[in-house]
Amino acid sequence: MSGGSLSLNTGNLEDIVDLAFHDDEPKRYIPVSSAHVSGVNYLNIGEPGLEFLKGLHDSGLKFTVRTTINPGCFDFEDPKWQRCNPALIEKQRMIAGTLEEMGALVTLSCTPYMDTVVPQPGDHLAWAESSAVLYANSVMGAWSNKESGISAIASAVLGRTAYVGVHKPEGRVPHYSISYDGSISNEVQAGALGFAIGSVVGDSVSKFRCQELSNATYVRQFLAALGTSGSAPMIIIEGITPGCEIEDERGVEMIRLADEDVQRVVEKMSSDKEPEAFVLGCPHLTGDELFDVMRRSPQMRDIPAYAFTSRASSSVMNLSKLSGQLKLIRDSCVLWCGLKASGYKTVATNSVKAAYYLKTTFGLDVKLVSLMVEKT
Repeated sequence: MSGGSLSLNTGNLEDIVDLAFHDDEPKRYIPVSSAHVSGVNYLNIGEPGLEFLKGLHDSGLKFTVRTTINPGCFDFEDPKWQRCNPALIEKQRMIAGTLEEMGALVTLSCTPYMDTVVPQPGDHLAWAESSAVLYANSVMGAWSNKESGISAIASAVLGRTAYVGVHKPEGRVPHYSISYDGSISNEVQAGALGFAIGSVVGDSVSKFRCQELSNATYVRQFLAALGTSGSAPMIIIEGITPGCEIEDERGVEMIRLADEDVQRVVEKMSSDKEPEAFVLGCPHLTGDELFDVMRRSPQMRDIPAYAFTSRASSSVMNLSKLSGQLKLIRDSCVLWCGLKASGYKTVATNSVKAAYYLKTTFGLDVKLVSLMVEKT
């Protein structure tokens, strides 16, 4: 750094990685097998972010490890129907093109763990999407801190990251042990439970005892919401997280949650207004989840439904089965320029994470609605 500005060279990218170290900590690094870059949506980073990326590109820097990128703000394959500003579309294409020329795969997905990079237990990563980091650590047994978009870029160029946090075994020891005495009947409640836990644990690793995370959708919604209210890079889920059976809990703070904690989140996050559209796919829908949304689309009544997924997941679907009211959007997240242009005041979603960002970023009223049949 010099005078508060960043000169675009490998040395200053090393400085960015070094920010993860404490002042009295010896600097050690570890190679990473992949990187995932956030901060790709032009609606988030704007012109300053685009200019920064162009500067990196023009300096000749290249990614040295497999690198994927987060969603943008529109569907690249079919932009015409989305009513997005053509200038905005061009800026978003420039962001993706710039990163591609640096060596990134244009995945435009928040779920790299199921699209193009499937981590193995013990793999060290430099990922910058909160829900993906939590899934990689907590479900797949990989090792990644919760990087910023810039530090993920730095690690993608350097091929290594700081050996701190959950890259170290001692960084994965839980500070809290959480139990839940209630029940979870659908994906909204799973997300609300994750949001409640994230609000309590902050950036600390915790251990979680719960028999209620009974399917993959529950787990993904739980982790996405946990990463929304807190900044922890992982949670050790009994029976799910590989290689993390911790018996000695001396010094670990015990926290007990109940049904009312989950219901409190739902009531706080959910509007009682009637929605004008459904917004689904935060995190991006898997192929199975997309099929389920298509199957359940009649229960969405006669209002538009927008389902967000990745290129990889949509490529295996028979899209001819999409109903007229259900629109599939790839390459974007729920912070989609078409939604911004729609003029909706209230939307429905089954994602607590989506509800939070649609409220805080787009200023929408959001109603939480499950699309799953409750367990009996």
